[in-house]
Amino acid sequence: MFARVQKASPRTLLAVFFAMSVGAALIPLLVAASSSSGMPAALYAQVSADKDLLAEILPPPAHLVESYATAGALILATSPAEQAALLERMALLQEEFVARHEYWLANQPDGELKSVLQAADEPAQLFFDVFSSRLVPALAVAPELAARVFNLELTPAYAEHRAVLEEAAQLARQQLQDRESAAPAGSSAGLLALGAGLVLLLATAYQVSRVSMRRTLSTAVDSMREAASIISANSEQVALTVLQQAAAADQSAAVMQAQSTAFAIFAVGLEELYSALADTTATAQTTAQSARAAGQDTLAVLSGLQAQLHANSEQLVHLSSHHSQIGSLSSCVGEFAAQSNLLARRATVEATRSGEHGKGFSVVATEIRRLADESRKSDDHIQQLVMELLNGTGVSAPAEPADDPQLAAGIEQAQQSAVVFEELAATLHTATDRAQHSLLSIQKQVAALQAGFAVLSSPGGSTHQIEAGVTASRAALEQFRAAALVAPPWLI
Repeated sequence: MFARVQKASPRTLLAVFFAMSVGAALIPLLVAASSSSGMPAALYAQVSADKDLLAEILPPPAHLVESYATAGALILATSPAEQAALLERMALLQEEFVARHEYWLANQPDGELKSVLQAADEPAQLFFDVFSSRLVPALAVAPELAARVFNLELTPAYAEHRAVLEEAAQLARQQLQDRESAAPAGSSAGLLALGAGLVLLLATAYQVSRVSMRRTLSTAVDSMREAASIISANSEQVALTVLQQAAAADQSAAVMQAQSTAFAIFAVGLEELYSALADTTATAQTTAQSARAAGQDTLAVLSGLQAQLHANSEQLVHLSSHHSQIGSLSSCVGEFAAQSNLLARRATVEATRSGEHGKGFSVVATEIRRLADESRKSDDHIQQLVMELLNGTGVSAPAEPADDPQLAAGIEQAQQSAVVFEELAATLHTATDRAQHSLLSIQKQVAALQAGFAVLSSPGGSTHQIEAGVTASRAALEQFRAAALVAPPWLI
């Protein structure tokens, strides 16, 4: 800069020196006048805040433009390192957005502008939520699916946020104009005078630096032309690569369509398997219930048999006691018959000795002996009948009622079998429930895969949207290149 000043003519240097001297003298005076009759401090602070807000959000929305571009670059990134760097950059951009948004709300009074700024937070949060919860997981599956999420979900959130911020910028501009027009007239006059002095100073300096500016800007335009050419060449290469990827994605979509058909057939098979499992489950449960009922019936029969045997044992004990009593009575009858027979014999002897007087007594003695013989025969017959009765039962009478050990073991085994049937039925029910839940989970996964294949293989899917985006980007780069190749008229 000093070299260019040294090359200027003496007249030009004198004019520059005079203009700088006048500006140095006028600026303090005008600033003092402006301060003495200037605008109030609160109004000045609010105007400054409005200008800062406009500088922050114009052109809108600068803070989500880079986030939007970063999301697009993440889809096209090929290396894991590049993807990690872009994800880290997106996290930093989100933190910066939160900080700036909180600053805006803290430095704005209550009113329409603050309400609009608060409304801008919802689509921005939706933008970052869609990026983290939808686009990043979709990118892990396939870049085409991530591109579809980018176009159908992320772009609308970005557009909504941009519309809200454009409204905020319009309100801020109107508010700034209203507050500046409310400033005192003396301040406006002082500022105008200060501006006139600065314009005079800048006009004089412009005469000196015009040639230097022309050279500098000419060099910048040449650099822009070269950069436009490089960008155009790179964009063509990128477009070719993306189109090749789109063609490969179309081929992959055809393969995915075939896989989707296979999954549909597999889903039908799962439905049939689920139906068969349900039928098998119902049959198994019915069989288990029948077996359990049969076991309970068997247990009831064995319990009844045990009770009947116990009653028979009691009857045998009772008959044994009666047999003892009958034996005692029979013995008594036998003894009575023997004694009667002996007495009858003695009576017969005494009747013979008595002669004629003992004939009647002899008849009585004979009759008593006959009765004694019959009693003895009856006693023998009773003893024979009792023995035949005992031999006919085939068992000896127990001393007291007792349970059959084999029958008790059978009852215990039947009870254990009933418990086993209960456990088997519960295990079968649990196993069938788990199998049904597993089949339902597999069906849901197959349905999700079919939906993903349908999205990727649809005619309006992400591959066609990538081609449209490449065409639009190529047109924008051509416009930029054409604008760079046309020199501004003031440089000619």
